[in-house]
Amino acid sequence: MKAAIYTTYGPPEVMEIKEVEQPSIKDDDRVLIRVHSASVNALDYLYRKGYLPTRLDNGLTKPKNSILGIECCGYD
Repeated sequence: MKAAIYTTYGPPEVMEIKEVEQPSIKDDDRVLIRVHSASVNALDYLYRKGYLPTRLDNGLTKPKNSILGIECCGYD
């Protein structure tokens, strides 16, 4: 699957679209959806930019979770 990846905080140029391994579902109360469309919202921007309050959640020097994307529309 394709994902928007960033390994350092910074401007939009730090982001790349790459192929990543499809996640596996191990819990019975979760589902895997096929994303039809996705958006970039303000929180994605703040995480990529490295805004200080988001760094407390996602890593001070580099992102713990390097895949961006919070909102999507899809189907299972």
